[in-house]
Amino acid sequence: MKTYYLPCYCQYTDYWQELCYTYGGNILDRTNTLTFGDFKYETLTKIPELRTITHSFADLCEIRAQEFADIAERDNCNINLMWSGGIDSTVAIVSLLKNPAARKRLHVVMSQKSINEYPLFFSKYIEGKVRFSLVKDPKKLLDYQDVNITGEIGDQLFGSAAFFDANLKGKLYANPKDYYPAKFIEIMEPQIVHAPYELKEVKDYMWWINFSMKYQNVQLRIYPTILMPYGKLSHYFDTEDFQLWSMTNPDKKVRDTIASYKWPAKDYIYEFTGDADYRDNKLKVGSLQIGALKCSIDTDFVYDIC
Repeated sequence: MKTYYLPCYCQYTDYWQELCYTYGGNILDRTNTLTFGDFKYETLTKIPELRTITHSFADLCEIRAQEFADIAERDNCNINLMWSGGIDSTVAIVSLLKNPAARKRLHVVMSQKSINEYPLFFSKYIEGKVRFSLVKDPKKLLDYQDVNITGEIGDQLFGSAAFFDANLKGKLYANPKDYYPAKFIEIMEPQIVHAPYELKEVKDYMWWINFSMKYQNVQLRIYPTILMPYGKLSHYFDTEDFQLWSMTNPDKKVRDTIASYKWPAKDYIYEFTGDADYRDNKLKVGSLQIGALKCSIDTDFVYDIC
């Protein structure tokens, strides 16, 4: 039996297919507790062993920018950042702009949608300030010889886009048993015990599902569309330290209103821009419209089209 890093959607049982559709991607369990169909899967990035981390979110952003600057200096290459105008990729560009070595190599690739999502940032900090390319499909400007960065894994650190549906139903801060079907709660029982803190509310439960079960899908879903070897693309938030920050800071994902979702990230942007409107009112907008994966990725990184 072949082993997968990401099976095709059609390989899941009917029950899990429905949940993959609900969660917007093929889910796998990084705790290796659950079975989703008649296939084997392997974890690409394990959940770190829980330990205290002293760095703040802002500290980790500065460290990440320096890492990219060091690689670009070593390889004498560009830093291509796919900027969507959303919170996650704006955190990434702020950290790179603040780092002189990264800034001089920065090439921002974007679409018109990116500008529309955050026009003030484009006009004040990109246009006429750093090299950029405006294209219909920014993925086509990535080069395997460069450092290529996305803003992915941000939702896995902070929670889930599903926060917004739960909030509309008035259930974001409810007991998970009052929101999820009893069958799902029962199936998840042996997996939930691996969470780093008690999942008291729906927001906690949703974060854990996204962090433990959608992480690998988000890492890999772009690869079939860019035809680039694995590892030639860096997701900004895909580090052990960012994971540990998420695992040890349950209070830093959302406060008492949905507008506060990702508030440490928005605070980080605000400290650079002074844009209180973006900090206080910006909500998540989906950037990568990829949909359900139509192929599998095995542990040799061979794609098998469904």
